[in-house]
Amino acid sequence: MKRYLLLLFFFSGLSLADSAVWRLTYADKQLYLGGTLHILSAQDYPLPVEFARAYEASDKLVLEADIRQMQEPAFIQEMMALLTLPAGQSLADKLSAATLNRLSQYLTGKGMQLEPLLHYKAAMLALMLTKMEMQQQGLDQQGVDMHFLARAESDHKPLGFLESAMQQMRYLAEMGVGQEDELIVYTLDDMQSLPQMLEELRSAWRNGDLGALEADGINPMRETHPQLYQSLLKARNDQWVPQLLSMLEDKPVELVLVGALHLAGDDGLLAQLSRQGVKVEKLSGEKP
Repeated sequence: MKRYLLLLFFFSGLSLADSAVWRLTYADKQLYLGGTLHILSAQDYPLPVEFARAYEASDKLVLEADIRQMQEPAFIQEMMALLTLPAGQSLADKLSAATLNRLSQYLTGKGMQLEPLLHYKAAMLALMLTKMEMQQQGLDQQGVDMHFLARAESDHKPLGFLESAMQQMRYLAEMGVGQEDELIVYTLDDMQSLPQMLEELRSAWRNGDLGALEADGINPMRETHPQLYQSLLKARNDQWVPQLLSMLEDKPVELVLVGALHLAGDDGLLAQLSRQGVKVEKLSGEKP
């Protein structure tokens, strides 16, 4: 679970020798499926050529959810309500004394106070801490999905979405419920090894290494938090596969961008689609 927090934000650069973009073919129809990250560093731009070529070869861009909604005041208000504990509750009541003390010391070292943050759910606090650390590591640029969303709007390219923005927020809001202490401990542990972990994850994504993504991002979550794995990855993959199969039956060629963990593993989109008879090819430097 702890590495999944990083993967919610991370996954950047890509070498030309390999790719995080796949071409899916069924009968005479095709679409492109790319693994993404929602936040990048300045050095990751310009984005790898495979993404641009797949975009140019597509008629429609499909994202997990409409990111634009997440910037609207009404959505932000609803999201904050979803990620905030009910009145009268405090995260302090859900954490052990040792974890609470460790969290307080960590925040003090960052020039922050603990008390104003105790009304948030553990998932919200964990995501806040992770994002803050990643920004300090230079990951402060818009991600692949936002980059191509802006480009699609400029090009007047049709858009599609696999789920609603609020569905995504509900998945996150349920993360760590009943395991608040463990989630915060894992998050604080991650902060100590963040630079090394980011480099390992970047290497796995940069090379389109599905085995490494499964080993580093999927297996730990599946083994220690099977319910989280089911809700955040498998259940969503299962809901998306029929949509992707439907896209492979229509005329437009889609470029579908999803978080890279959704591509890896036996329950991943690539494996599931392959079992359905879809031809899966990783793009490299050639034109699609």
